[in-house]
Amino acid sequence: MILEPSQLKDIVFYPDAVKINKGSAYSKKLRMHINGANIGSYITEIEGFEREAIKKLRIKYTTSNKPLFARMSRPIDNIWSARGGSIYFNLSGEQEKKAISLSNNIRNGYSIKKWLEMFWMPHALDDPFGIIFMEIMKAKDAALAQQQGRSFVYPVYIPSSNIVTYKTKGNKFEFIVFRLSPEEKKLNGFNDNLQYFRVVDDAFDYYVKIDGNEVHILTEYTIPNFFGEVPGILDSDIMDPENEDCPLSFFDKAIELADQFFLKGSIKITHDFLHGFAKYVEFASDCNDCGGTGYKGAEKCPTCKGSTKKAMTRVSDVKMLTFPSKEDHLIRPNEAGGYIEPSKTYHEIATADMSDLENLMSVTLWGTESKVKTQGTSINQQGTAQTATEIMSDIKPEADRLHILSEMAETRHKFILDFVIRLQVTPNYSGASVNYGRRYMLENPDAIWNKYSDARIKGAPQSVLDDLLNEFYDAKYMTDPVGLAVAKKLMYVEPFVHYTTAQLKTLNPSEDDYKAKLYFSEWLSTLNEAMLMSYSVELLKDQLNLYASAKTLPEAQKLPTAA
Repeated sequence: MILEPSQLKDIVFYPDAVKINKGSAYSKKLRMHINGANIGSYITEIEGFEREAIKKLRIKYTTSNKPLFARMSRPIDNIWSARGGSIYFNLSGEQEKKAISLSNNIRNGYSIKKWLEMFWMPHALDDPFGIIFMEIMKAKDAALAQQQGRSFVYPVYIPSSNIVTYKTKGNKFEFIVFRLSPEEKKLNGFNDNLQYFRVVDDAFDYYVKIDGNEVHILTEYTIPNFFGEVPGILDSDIMDPENEDCPLSFFDKAIELADQFFLKGSIKITHDFLHGFAKYVEFASDCNDCGGTGYKGAEKCPTCKGSTKKAMTRVSDVKMLTFPSKEDHLIRPNEAGGYIEPSKTYHEIATADMSDLENLMSVTLWGTESKVKTQGTSINQQGTAQTATEIMSDIKPEADRLHILSEMAETRHKFILDFVIRLQVTPNYSGASVNYGRRYMLENPDAIWNKYSDARIKGAPQSVLDDLLNEFYDAKYMTDPVGLAVAKKLMYVEPFVHYTTAQLKTLNPSEDDYKAKLYFSEWLSTLNEAMLMSYSVELLKDQLNLYASAKTLPEAQKLPTAA
């Protein structure tokens, strides 16, 4: 869409403020929960139940929901570490090399995928009305970037609070009007007393100034839109079913539960302060100064403040007990004072309520209950080991939910990559194909090993065992790419990898294969990590066979001979 001057005036003077204001308020609420921002403004007095002083105490000491949402966000990490996936650039050899180089350093050393993980995903969660916008460096900086092989086209995140209005078409835009910050006004030498906006449509990127009832386009600041379309995309593809112009956060359906969690947490913290301390009590003696009258002359006793009693405030103070009369109950020294312990009932109820709310949020967002994880085998809520079927029934809903976020990430990766290639590699680019991995590594290594072992016992096909062993190594070496590469390479070096030597012996193998299997671990100990990384599978197989051929089978290990 290319804006006409008459349209521009209507847009600037009568922006679609309802949508933008809604987005800004929505973002503030999300950031309060997710990032703990400005939590005091969301704590209101519980009318009829608390004093102003208690409200101030809640505001001062309430813990935010940031740790809660950190736990709720943890499965999202699997999007970036998932195995599999591919990027098809649809370019010739040299062009593809250049495109790969540019995509690996899209901005400040970040690859496109890493930039999306660090700068887009957090805002897809806390500011869905915000946008990713593609910028072009100034001419001097762009020339230097080209010389250094860096991209002069780069993405930025623009929060919804910096946007005056926009018109969407799907998750893209017909036009966008940005609000200029004081720093941007100063940088461009604009009059601080006037209103300025940046407007981007399909043809131009320009500044406008409001002077009275008129909107003036600043032609000296107008440049062609080299992208040929508005180079922006919404932070979220999750749309409100009642309003397709209103994007939602992935956490939207859990926000009401988060409100309850926040409220209960704020009440619990004040209860802990008011009732969480043991109180010391004792039988009091009469005040020494006033003799227990409470007065010295006409004034209240300055020592006991009119209470008539002496308070023990120092460790060196001594409590003197008198002998009881025949009618009095005998008070032993250890009964003269002591601590009244607060009741744990409310603390236990509040803690259980908050735990239930967190569990309900987990079911709402991920389709699975919140669990306590321990080292080793996966356990269920009763503390017993889970079966493979139980584990799969738990992780499938979580994986289904992650697909939504993976698709959003793929769309934005392609969006950034296509604009970079069109401006820096080839203008007639038909577009890349971006697919992120879907093996999310939701199971821990022990659970996958149990499935693999069970499949071996039951005689599963070789291809199934290969897949399960690959999954085990993916999970075990998730943060160790070198270890993963070595482990997967050795899968193809070790003979009959899914069999033990005892099992292999029953298959009547050749002596060479049997010796290679028998001495595999011994041979492996003679190699270092550099050799395992650099040698090919074929070279490693040759070295294993050479090592094994020099060995003589012990009498107990000799293969049976044919009759």
